Amino acid sequence: MILETASSIVPVANSQGQYTIQYTPTDNGIFLLRVSLLLPEQAHDNYGLSEVIETMKTVKSELYQSPYVVTVSDGSVSSLTSHAYGVGLSHTTAGVDAYFTVQARDQAGNNRTSGGDALTVNVIHEASLVQLSTSESISIQYLINGK
Repeated sequence: MILETASSIVPVANSQGQYTIQYTPTDNGIFLLRVSLLLPEQAHDNYGLSEVIETMKTVKSELYQSPYVVTVSDGSVSSLTSHAYGVGLSHTTAGVDAYFTVQARDQAGNNRTSGGDALTVNVIHEASLVQLSTSESISIQYLINGK
């Protein structure tokens, strides 16, 4: 995630200098959140991140204890952004194990980085309506970071 500016900065009414800041991270990981107060003539939004950081250093405008370390975690798993792939979804041979992979993703479409999501697999034979569930002959194995 590279975020050059907050998506909204709104003064809090009758607060004498307080602001509500909103930003939306889209990737998980550990990030540095830099916050600075610039004089009106120093503020600009038409330069890249490196120029903004250089300005903050030059005028010593970064807030005390900034940059802040922000840990962004996975969002909740979403069936709308997750997907399955592999030969076992469309073809297999009787008596031979069939395999496919499910890539679990969060609402923002990011790959989940931890296991333990509830996953159910059902195999239904169209002729006899026999249903196999995960408790019978199906096994699910978590692949750490997709490996």
